[in-house]
Amino acid sequence: MPTIPTTPRLSLLVLSLIKMSTASGHRSRLLLAACDHRCAFSSLRDAERTPACLSIRAEFLPESTWRREAESHARRIRDLLSPGTIGARSSLDPRHPIYNFLVEYYGIKGSKGVRRLTRWCPPPPAWRSCRDSMSEGNLIELEVSLSGEGAWEEASASASSAMAAGVFLENASMQDIASGTLHLRGATFIHQEKKHSADQVAGILYCPKLYFGQKHGDLACGTKCTGDNNASRMPHEAASAFLWYRTLLKNTLRSDPILYCHGMHEWAMLYNPDPSSTPPPSGKYQSHLSLRIPQCVINEQVERKGVRCTHIDALRFFAPEARKWNWYGSLEDLSQEERACGTVAKRNVEEHLSSARDATSRPRDDDDPRSMRRSASTVLTRTDQLHLEQKACLHANMDLFKIAWRLQPFVSSTLLTEALAVALQARTLDVEASPYDVTGYHGLCWSHDVNVAESGEIGVPCGTMPLGAVEVETEEGRKEYRRRQAQVMQRGEVVRKKLVRAYSDFLMEVFGIEEDESGEFYDAVRGQKIQSFNTEQVMNCDALQSR
Repeated sequence: MPTIPTTPRLSLLVLSLIKMSTASGHRSRLLLAACDHRCAFSSLRDAERTPACLSIRAEFLPESTWRREAESHARRIRDLLSPGTIGARSSLDPRHPIYNFLVEYYGIKGSKGVRRLTRWCPPPPAWRSCRDSMSEGNLIELEVSLSGEGAWEEASASASSAMAAGVFLENASMQDIASGTLHLRGATFIHQEKKHSADQVAGILYCPKLYFGQKHGDLACGTKCTGDNNASRMPHEAASAFLWYRTLLKNTLRSDPILYCHGMHEWAMLYNPDPSSTPPPSGKYQSHLSLRIPQCVINEQVERKGVRCTHIDALRFFAPEARKWNWYGSLEDLSQEERACGTVAKRNVEEHLSSARDATSRPRDDDDPRSMRRSASTVLTRTDQLHLEQKACLHANMDLFKIAWRLQPFVSSTLLTEALAVALQARTLDVEASPYDVTGYHGLCWSHDVNVAESGEIGVPCGTMPLGAVEVETEEGRKEYRRRQAQVMQRGEVVRKKLVRAYSDFLMEVFGIEEDESGEFYDAVRGQKIQSFNTEQVMNCDALQSR
């Protein structure tokens, strides 16, 4: 059976040739030449040895089906981004107070960034049913040559590890990748006979086990492509970032929501009690915006109520003088003077809470186990995020987009779009409750009549509207903030549950990692419990994400 192996380096070469040939009109001839080059490379290598093959059972998507879905996805993304795009090439406006978080936080910059979002990811199949059954008419079996040495031959000898699952897109080509319709990452080009059939199939296969196996070796078998079994990589080392996000998602689902922070993290970023001191560093991201309230009001609100921020990444942008006012701690050690101020902050907040009439919106400190039992002088680290993150946090719901983005192209584009929609809803409330005047900009208008808990839908935008102000410095503004925060939380919970399932399926398919009844991860192939993540791998998880 003829197969065409494709390595990432060759794929990048072909993509470069296609882009260079667009103006001259020789795209088709160069594409064929590149394919002939791959075939010649295959023949030369086969003359030296017989390559190992990975058998893949893939869900077959007809060309008409996946092209329709890809076009629909691109339209949805453009609709979501429309209030924040500028110019003929539809780049994201880095000055738009809502959409600049995609630029600054997640690197979605320029027109290329928008095109990255419009690329379509096929919906992952039910991996296990794909591998274990061929009864469905939309499943095909393919064989792909492996380019690694040693470990791939060893993997091919094992029936349990030689079978993988994927999605096959009929008649997809490099031209679809060059045009921005599909992802290059994870794409394997196929042109071969169907197994047990004389029919020819051509298109692109997305198989996560194949992609990560080519990068790291067959991780489900614990081997690397070097062939040196003594240097074998344990699955959880390469899976650390994915295990981290899966744990973070699950812990956040179990968390108790805090519906009384009132967005004070944005105020803490602008806290500046000494007018002669250097302006807060975070102000540079919104320096083009004027304040809707005086600086003295910002300072007073932070000092009178304190800040209840549980999001580690938001703390990075706090003004240095505001660190001591957070009930949950700081990312840096505080001076003795700052610790004394933190004690005053706790007393001020306790007095304020004890006199509050609305016990639901402002519970006692005892009702919140994460709060000042830690103290304002506690130095937080990244691992504290696992028990501090909570489902009502706007930034935690914004990060659902980042977490979904980590899995692409092995995550449904529908789920990615839903995560982006929740992130934009959260960001809209975030900036409207901030001290900035954002009334000169527009955002999406969301329908709120959907019962998210029953329908499982997150709602769709129903047009655009001018941005307003949620005046959290007033009682009415705080009530409005809590109402909208609860809506974001409800929609985020729907997406978070879907992401937990997506990460669980991905970890099992690629790394053979499952979760037992006690919530512990274990290696299903070796039957070993995984004690912890590799923290260094988690901190460098961007390395696992192609940009």
